[in-house]
Amino acid sequence: MKIVLPYNTHFGEYNSDIIVGGIEKFCHQIVDNFPNVEIINIDNKEPVKDNTIKIKEFARSVDADIIISNWHQASFSGAKITDSEIPIMFVNHGHHGLGSILSLMRNLMTNNHSCNMVSKSQHEWYRSMAKNITKV
Repeated sequence: MKIVLPYNTHFGEYNSDIIVGGIEKFCHQIVDNFPNVEIINIDNKEPVKDNTIKIKEFARSVDADIIISNWHQASFSGAKITDSEIPIMFVNHGHHGLGSILSLMRNLMTNNHSCNMVSKSQHEWYRSMAKNITKV
């Protein structure tokens, strides 16, 4: 399986010696545990449309089987990338703006992509929030 891993360059391009936080650690774990990972460095300061086109074209050019995105910003998992013919697996790493992250995940799943949490605790937090919303 060939994986495309978009990497947010906000702390610099992907470097196997540098881990800033959990999202970067996740990227390193993907690279360390899977044999066919193609990294594409993405400058999130560039226009979203340009970045999503760049990711989708890169994935097609390397004949990727999946795009693993673990960044919640629009360039990596927003509405303009949901039309990718290559499946996207979005991994949610936090508790970002609840409305926007739920909308992001809904848009991805509506377009037959997958969304995952990084822990059971995080999953339960979202379930709890959903239960509280339905009680109103």
